[in-house]
Amino acid sequence: QLDADPVGQINSARRSKRERKRPGWLQDYITSNNAEVFLTEGEPETYDEAIQCENSDEWKSAMDAEIESMHKNDAWELTELPPGKKIINNRWVYRIKRNPDGSMDKYRARLVIKGCAQRPGIDYADTFSPVARLEVIRSLLSIAAVEKMVLRQFDVSTAFLYGDVEEEIFMKQPQ
Repeated sequence: QLDADPVGQINSARRSKRERKRPGWLQDYITSNNAEVFLTEGEPETYDEAIQCENSDEWKSAMDAEIESMHKNDAWELTELPPGKKIINNRWVYRIKRNPDGSMDKYRARLVIKGCAQRPGIDYADTFSPVARLEVIRSLLSIAAVEKMVLRQFDVSTAFLYGDVEEEIFMKQPQ
């Protein structure tokens, strides 16, 4: 309901004509949603998309490298499915790794098991992902700053293949 002012006119809501601008301290930043459009372009969602796109040779090489690293690390062995055991599907996850300037570094393909099909207490007992907490990282950076230390970063290309799994998991062979 709108109220009448003393002169008898009705006050109505109106939109401001003021132009909205970014604060000065944000002028040189690119918003993440705009940058994301360009960074994720060209990454296939499925195996069929990967082998049918214009960069299929690069994606096939990335998949071959992933399979080779799994063989090298004895990540699995081919076997018959025992009676009463459940087979779990897998899928490929494709990413283009980029340099800090946005240029393409390499094509990366990861074979992942669809763990959502597993049942807690039956197919596995516990889940754990070794990720550093933010407090630990902040403490490390603080100590390094006070001691004037140089920090370096590195990447372990097949870090998740080094862990031991106690349960038997039966995965469908990848495409």
